[in-house]
Amino acid sequence: MIDRATAQGKQVGELELEIHEEIDKVTQRLARRTTEGIVIDGRYLCYVLAAETGVNIVELTCSRAERVRRYQFRSEVERRDAGRLVDDSDRNDRGLCAKLYRVAPRQPDCRLDTTRETADAVAMEIVRRLGREMDELGGSSVNLGVS
Repeated sequence: MIDRATAQGKQVGELELEIHEEIDKVTQRLARRTTEGIVIDGRYLCYVLAAETGVNIVELTCSRAERVRRYQFRSEVERRDAGRLVDDSDRNDRGLCAKLYRVAPRQPDCRLDTTRETADAVAMEIVRRLGREMDELGGSSVNLGVS
């Protein structure tokens, strides 16, 4: 979705609602049909996958300062501009969710603060936490929605 937004010179929240709805339907079908472990990455999965069973929602968070630093690094913009763009993105996300979703967001099964963590460390922690949960439930595969 980010690629579509970038190609059109827009933020994700500025894309047409039909594009979001189309991607949401594909995501829901994928989550339902998967029999093996899968990771689905997305910003709105707590809404999109709210009614799906057999799915673990993982919410990755970090401090605002870290989000600004990451945005600045990815986009090569000035720090003050990165802060404004992060805030604009949050505002756009809230507006989009209010327009698109008529369901309450599902609470995450796992919430991780990634402020001081590497991507590898975060991935290992997700597997550790959800693997332990699956062992306790007697299951063998984990479907993840990472939001």
